[in-house]
Amino acid sequence: MTQDTTNKALAIDNLHLEDLTWNGKSVGKYVVTDGKEAYGVVSSRYQPVSHKKAVANVMEWLPEGKIANTYAEDGLSRVVFNIELPKVYELNGEEIKTFINLRNSLDGRWELGLIVSPVQVICRNTFVLSLKKAYIDISARHTVNSVRRFFSEVPLVEQVYNALEGQLTVAEMLSEKNVTTEGGRDFLKKLIEGKILAKKIGEKAISLFEHPQFKNEEPRTYLGLFNTVTNALSRKLEEKESINTFEKILNIGEVFSEVVA
Repeated sequence: MTQDTTNKALAIDNLHLEDLTWNGKSVGKYVVTDGKEAYGVVSSRYQPVSHKKAVANVMEWLPEGKIANTYAEDGLSRVVFNIELPKVYELNGEEIKTFINLRNSLDGRWELGLIVSPVQVICRNTFVLSLKKAYIDISARHTVNSVRRFFSEVPLVEQVYNALEGQLTVAEMLSEKNVTTEGGRDFLKKLIEGKILAKKIGEKAISLFEHPQFKNEEPRTYLGLFNTVTNALSRKLEEKESINTFEKILNIGEVFSEVVA
């Protein structure tokens, strides 16, 4: 499914704007289309950027990257390309791989942007700790000048790894902050009650903290607790390939980052 989604997203080409009319008169808005599908209604300032062009330009700076997963919504109008890079780190004895997530939209609802997400190899746990550290400061609205700037930025390699190392620093701080099994359960229950965490995912995380399935869930620390949530969300991300699930991973990372802020 992921490869099929990737191929379909990259196949969208020849994006352009067509004048939107009503009763034969222009309404001052334009339709983003490839001549086959309509992807959104925008203003004349909008600069369409195909997913293929976005990926190609990023890969110029990161030629060692490989698309591992693609998450899409709204008929491929919004897409996140999960790109694996070869550099590997270590966190508490576990191997951490480097991924960047390139996001793009064909309807202007999303800026072009890059987010770095480490992945724990053994349990395929995707996590993002602190968007402030994870978000590479290269993003652009879909206007001519902004898109030009996005594609002419300095090489990304150093920024990618700095962003990942910043997240691992937060992870290490969480690993040094202890929490009892009861305390962890209460912390997750509050997140469920506050609707920060979906009840089903929260209950799964509580169960994992009480009865760990993976080594990274065993430590009685806030990092161990955090891993129970992201492990559960990572499984859902694999199953659904949903941008909505990816955004939940971003949100929960912010909550846990505040614990050691």
